[in-house]
Amino acid sequence: MTHSYTLMLLLEALNVMQTVRRTIVIAIFVTSVTVAFFLGGKHSAHQNSSNHQPSPRILFYVDPMHPSYRSDKPGIAPDCGMQLEPVYEDSASSSLPAGALSIPASEQQLIGVRTVVVHSGGGTRTVHSSGRVVPDENHLYKLYAGFDGWVESIRDTPSGVPVKKNQVLATLFSPEVRNAQINYLGFLSGIERLKGTSSGNESQLIRDTATVNAEQLRLLGMDPEQVKHLGESRHPSSNLDLVSPIDGIVLARNISPQAHFDRGAELYRIADLSHIWIIANLHSEEGLPRPGTRVQVSSSDLKHPFFATVSAAQPLVDEVTRTLKLRLEAENPSQILRPDMYVDIEYQSKTQNGISIPADAILESGEGHTVFVETSAAVYERRNVTIGSALGENLLITSGIKDGEKIVVEGNFLLDSESRLHASAPPAATPTSPHPKMNGDNTDPVCGMQISISKFDATFKGHTYHFCSEGCKKKFQADPSKYTSGTASSVMSRSM
Repeated sequence: MTHSYTLMLLLEALNVMQTVRRTIVIAIFVTSVTVAFFLGGKHSAHQNSSNHQPSPRILFYVDPMHPSYRSDKPGIAPDCGMQLEPVYEDSASSSLPAGALSIPASEQQLIGVRTVVVHSGGGTRTVHSSGRVVPDENHLYKLYAGFDGWVESIRDTPSGVPVKKNQVLATLFSPEVRNAQINYLGFLSGIERLKGTSSGNESQLIRDTATVNAEQLRLLGMDPEQVKHLGESRHPSSNLDLVSPIDGIVLARNISPQAHFDRGAELYRIADLSHIWIIANLHSEEGLPRPGTRVQVSSSDLKHPFFATVSAAQPLVDEVTRTLKLRLEAENPSQILRPDMYVDIEYQSKTQNGISIPADAILESGEGHTVFVETSAAVYERRNVTIGSALGENLLITSGIKDGEKIVVEGNFLLDSESRLHASAPPAATPTSPHPKMNGDNTDPVCGMQISISKFDATFKGHTYHFCSEGCKKKFQADPSKYTSGTASSVMSRSM
C-alpha cells in the first residue's frame, strides 16, 4: 500500500514537471517572437528614417501682409495679427544674381518650361503688304473746255465705260466756236485767191497766218481731223464734237446735258489702263525692294497672281499713316485691274543681322521687352532686349541676348510671376529684433512697422503719419501725443 501511494506521487510529480517545461518552452517562443518583431520594427524604422530627407531649414519668418517685416521666431504679425510665415533655405535666392531665380526640375515640369538655343545671323524674309491700283499718269488724259459754252448733247459715256480713239463723247455749243471757224475759212479763201500772184515771201506769210488760225481752233478743242474736215467742207458751225484722244476707260465725266461750263473746266478724264501703277504701303523697317525688283501681286478678283516691277521713282511718305508709298508698274492687257482696286503684294527682303526668336518668348511691360535666359541648370535670368523687325511669327532681337544662349519659349508667364514674387521678398539681412528698425516717416509710430506703401494716413500738428493697418491708425487717433514724443526706442517699447 505504501509503495503504490509513493509510485502515484512520483507519476504526478513527473506530469507536473512536463507541464512546467512545456509552459517554459512556449513562453520562451513567445518572448523570442516578440523580441524579433520589436527588433525588426526598430530596424525598419531606422531604415525609413535614414531614407527620409531632412526638412529644409527655416531662415526666418515674414509677415504675409508686409514681407519687409522679418522675425527670427514664429509668432503673430504686430500690424494685422496674422500668423508669421516661414521662409525656407531652399526658397531663398540670395546667392543668385538680381533678376534671376532657380526653379527645381519638378516645378519646371508643372510650369511647362521649354527652352530653345538661339543663333544669330541674317537672311531673307517674306514681306506681305497691300497696295492700291492707280492709273499710269503717263497714260492719263484730262479734257478741258477751251471756251465758255453749253452742253448740246452727251453720248452714253458715263464713268467706267470703255471708249475708242476719236469716239464722240459729247457735243458742245458756243458762238465763239463759229466765229473762230469763219476766220479760219476766210484765210483759206484768201490763200486760194492769191495763189500764183503773190511773191514767195507773201505766200509764206499767208500760210503762217492760216496756221495761226488753225491753232486757234485747236485751242478751242478741235483735233487735227476736225480742222481738216472743216477746211474740206467749208461749213462753219457753232457746235463742236468732243472726242476721245485714246482707247481707254472713262474715269470721270463732269458735265450733264444742257449744262453750262466755263473755260478751263475739266469735262472728261480718260485713262489707258493697259499699263497701270500700284501704290504699295510699306514700313521702312520692313526693307524696301530695289528698283527693278519683281514683286508678286494677287487679289481675290484675279484667278492667278502676276508680277509687277518696282519703279525707279523714290517712295513718298504718307502724311497720315507715315508709311512709304512705293510705286510698282505692271502690264494690264486685259484691263482687269481698275483704279482704286486693292491688291496684296509679296516680296523677299533681306534682314538685318540679329537673333530671331518666337514672339511668344517676349514679355511686354512698362519697363520694355524682356525674355528669360537659362544661364545655368534650372537657373533663369530676366533680360531686357531690343526688338528689330518682324520675321513672320518671329521677332529679330538686336541686343540683350547672345548667340548660343537658351531662352524660355513656353512657361515664361509663370516664370515672370515667380520672379516678381522673389523680387518682392525681403532683403537677405535678418535682424535680431522681432521688430524692424524705424526709418523716419516710413515707420508706423504705433507698432514700428516699416511701410513701403501706405493705405492708412493721419495728420497731427501739420505732420502726416503713415500706418500699416486701420487698428494702428485708430490707436494713434485716440492718443496722438503718446506716439509722437520720445525716441525711437520708446515708440518700439509702446508698440510691445
